[in-house]
Amino acid sequence: MTQDVARTEPCPLETCGWSGSFARLLEHIRLKHSPDKLPADFVTCHRLSRCPGCSHWYLNLSQHLSKTKCRSSSQFKSVSNQALSSTVIASTSSPKEMVVSESMDCERESGIIDPPLTPGSSHPVAKKIASYLPEYKRLSPPSFSWGNRDGTQVSEDLSRIYQEVVFWKKNLFLLPSGKVGKEFIAEMTRLIDAHASATALEGIALKALVVLQVLLLQKPHAKSKARDHVSHLQRRLLLWKNGKFDDLLQECRSLQQRLQHSFSRKGDDDVSRIFNRLMIQGKVNAALRYLSDNSNGGVLSLDSTVEGSNGKTARELLHIKHPQRQPLLDSVLLEGPEENVPSIIFDRIDGSAIRAAALRTQGAGGPSGVDSVAWRRFCCSFHTQSIDLCNALAALSRRLCTEFVDPQGVQALVACRLIPLDKCPGLRPIGIGETFRRILAKAIMVVVRDDIQLAAGSFQVCAGQNSGSEAAIHAMQEIFQAEDSDCVLLVDANNAFNSLNRQAALHNSRILCPVLATALINTYRSGVQMYVVGGDVIQSVEGTTQGDPLAMSMYAIAVLPLITRTAGLCKQVWFADDATGAGSLADVRKWWEALSKAGPDFGYHPNAKKTWLIVKKPMLEQAQAIFKETGILVTANGKRHLGAALGDASFVEEYVNNKVNEWVKQVRRLAEIAQTQPHAAYCAFQHGLTGRWTYLLRTVKGISSLLAPLENVIRTEFIPALSGQSPFNDEMRKLLALPCRLGGLNIINPTEMADWHYNASTRITASLAALIVAQDSYCPVDKVHVKKTKALVKSEKQAKQQATLKELLDDATPALNRRIELASEKGASSWLTVLPISQHSFHLAKSDFRDALCLRYGWHLQDTSSKCACGSPFTVDHAMICSKGGFPSMRHNEVRDITADLLTEICSDVAIEPQLTPLSGESFQKRTANAADEARVDVSARGFWCRGESAFFDIRVFYPDARSNRQPSLLQAYRNHECEKKRSYGERIREIERGSFTPLVLSSTGGMGQEATLFYKRIANLIADKQDATYSHIMQMIRCRLSFSLLRSAILCIRGTRSSQHHPLRLDVVNIVRSEAHLTGPE
Repeated sequence: MTQDVARTEPCPLETCGWSGSFARLLEHIRLKHSPDKLPADFVTCHRLSRCPGCSHWYLNLSQHLSKTKCRSSSQFKSVSNQALSSTVIASTSSPKEMVVSESMDCERESGIIDPPLTPGSSHPVAKKIASYLPEYKRLSPPSFSWGNRDGTQVSEDLSRIYQEVVFWKKNLFLLPSGKVGKEFIAEMTRLIDAHASATALEGIALKALVVLQVLLLQKPHAKSKARDHVSHLQRRLLLWKNGKFDDLLQECRSLQQRLQHSFSRKGDDDVSRIFNRLMIQGKVNAALRYLSDNSNGGVLSLDSTVEGSNGKTARELLHIKHPQRQPLLDSVLLEGPEENVPSIIFDRIDGSAIRAAALRTQGAGGPSGVDSVAWRRFCCSFHTQSIDLCNALAALSRRLCTEFVDPQGVQALVACRLIPLDKCPGLRPIGIGETFRRILAKAIMVVVRDDIQLAAGSFQVCAGQNSGSEAAIHAMQEIFQAEDSDCVLLVDANNAFNSLNRQAALHNSRILCPVLATALINTYRSGVQMYVVGGDVIQSVEGTTQGDPLAMSMYAIAVLPLITRTAGLCKQVWFADDATGAGSLADVRKWWEALSKAGPDFGYHPNAKKTWLIVKKPMLEQAQAIFKETGILVTANGKRHLGAALGDASFVEEYVNNKVNEWVKQVRRLAEIAQTQPHAAYCAFQHGLTGRWTYLLRTVKGISSLLAPLENVIRTEFIPALSGQSPFNDEMRKLLALPCRLGGLNIINPTEMADWHYNASTRITASLAALIVAQDSYCPVDKVHVKKTKALVKSEKQAKQQATLKELLDDATPALNRRIELASEKGASSWLTVLPISQHSFHLAKSDFRDALCLRYGWHLQDTSSKCACGSPFTVDHAMICSKGGFPSMRHNEVRDITADLLTEICSDVAIEPQLTPLSGESFQKRTANAADEARVDVSARGFWCRGESAFFDIRVFYPDARSNRQPSLLQAYRNHECEKKRSYGERIREIERGSFTPLVLSSTGGMGQEATLFYKRIANLIADKQDATYSHIMQMIRCRLSFSLLRSAILCIRGTRSSQHHPLRLDVVNIVRSEAHLTGPE
């Protein structure tokens, strides 16, 4: 973009009132302000370059260098040499000439580096650059048109806008349904297809995708409604297609300037409210953070001083944690044949794979702010347009895996949002990648996972191996307890993931795991822009970036040469950067020296001050003498190892007790939340909190007695707060510990499950642990055997649960036996197993959740009337069948409407309560057949069972504990109701309507009869075939919708107002009032 240096501009740093020409503006900034505070968008807009010698910004850096001595300074030389060694050679269409990558182009234009290096150059750096990474074809010129605008102008405008909007606060509305939403998805698909197909729009397509989402989905105000969003999106789409980007930018910039700052409050009521809001949005991990009593101070401002950092600011620490590119040494580069990977293996990445990956993706949005919820809607909710979008993403993913692309075209794909969090003390940088990058990476991982695990072997267990960390823990515990082992060394590395030698990792991946290498090179060849909350930009040129699902696999492959180089010195195992070595003191010392010597060349920097040596007590003095000069910390007690405890019994007990005390506080805090938000608290316990101690149960042996305080707080505080009942006896506690499908609540007793979890873990990880103990890295794990072992362990667990249930049923009262039988029906517990997502109406109010538990187990309902509105004594059994108020009919109609809604997905001519054909003297064999002329069934559809045939369905929802349903078995009760329906309608529909009839009988507790089960399974199968979905997923959704509908209807029967308060306003009354009161005037 050509700059007009004569134009007048105000100072961008302070409101000092100064303005002038652009050249004088730069001079004013140099004299009056700090260059470090110059806004990133100002630098990008004017294409400023910073001099490495004097640290000032210049429009023409080469002219500045020619007039000053900055070029001869030592600082300039070190920076320029480093920039030279970090560039990448790429090929153009001509094989005789080579050009450098974008970073070198910019530096050459500024006069920092020498002219382009040619293949014949004798420069050693040029030879290394030309050999260690493959060539790529440069982007084609932007020879496209956008509306009536030139492609070059459009590219410049979109690049400029992108550099501004990536710093904006999230203020996006959910994409509305309908025509305008489909047009938006179609525009997204066009841009993604442009890059996937390598068109002239390729260079700017992904940046345009981000700008499209940020500008067009900006929320007008905090209380805007869906209809407002539709109108604004229609108008903005028209501006976008006409290329009026600045108009959109100005509008959305004004909205950003008016956003109000939010203030966090720490009151208990606010915590419960926020916790519930996060849970009903499905953000379980975010909600669980409110259970911890941490003192983290939130997000740091860039210029604030970080506690415990010797006076450094957050900005300085972020730059330290993202180091400059280190030299690439020949000693770390592997030599060997590079396998030619057939591109056909990536044909598995299709639209279905992308959609499945989108459904698995969780988390916040990257620089664009578009999170996983929005992308799931993009990929799944707009029918044909969503299918096209998924296919475009699949094509882009396949291209990234099969050919080398220009890094300039994927800058927006790999960019991250960087958040400096206060650790109190210290700083933790949190990187968040773009959501669609995470979707692509997850789809790629499905194809390459086995290859990565095969390449990683048994020494590096972070490559997706089944229970890899558990296997490493069990193996090291066995090695440490052996007689020939004196110690275990737990190595800690400095800033491991950010310091990894990226260029060496990319080169070596082509030899170690070629199937993944192309995708890694395309996403890590060039520096990654990390946009810091607060306005700074950090260039990540080393290591991996957070927010990338491929990062862990890349790190696993990158350290394999280092692991191989140090193999044989002692027994070792790695989980990412956590290296563990065991053996004799002398062997472990040699391993440490080899690791310290070779590690830095690979970007692995062991930190002796945080590295611990665990020794057996008789060897303590000898260990201190051998490791005296290393700075390593030595202990004979034990230390934390991969989340477990490694050491003597006293340390294990102390470690577990500390953990248990922490969990007790969290459960107690959750119990407080359960007082007002029981449904959210229950789901948080099931889907998040229990996993925190399950891992410890699987990795530490013999700790069941230490978990008694945890079980005590669950039993005496959490369950009573959840249910609103007093603490239960031992039998009821055992029942609640059973899974929901067996009539329990799955609130496990950790003291009873500890030994089982540990034995299950050792059996499942036995194959991998044995390879680690034997130090055999090249023998693959028998996955078939592991799968069979997991199935056997699961069946044994289910048999144990069935035995526990049988014991409870033998000792329980007949009433409780009946409740357990009803709760154990398939589908009756679906409402307990899902997250309380408000968007899908899966959340329950406080009173509704507790009433549901009371109905499930026959507990006493609180605050109920003693007498029904119909005059009968009020009991649960009476309330469920009382026709006063029409609640049983409403329960029936809810099921009818859900069924009809499901049928419309797969059948034509769906009708609710269609009238049957009147009779013309026909008679039926069964006397109970419905012969009324106005006879109706609940739902009809054409082509459900047979093509072209009409199918009729009649629904009955019965209360299992009604007097007429108590005596027969539950199965017989279903059959009786089905037979009654068939006697009423079956013969008439077969003979008169020439169709099929299916009675759909459900219980008010959520169970189904045999005919209804077959019917809904048929629906699930047809929907799955039509939408290319998984049958089990559709069936689970159907059961869940029916379960919540029946549950809410049951609660309505209990709590609903049955008194007749409805007095319809008749037209004659309206006319009389209007006449007598002289009602006149406009509406």
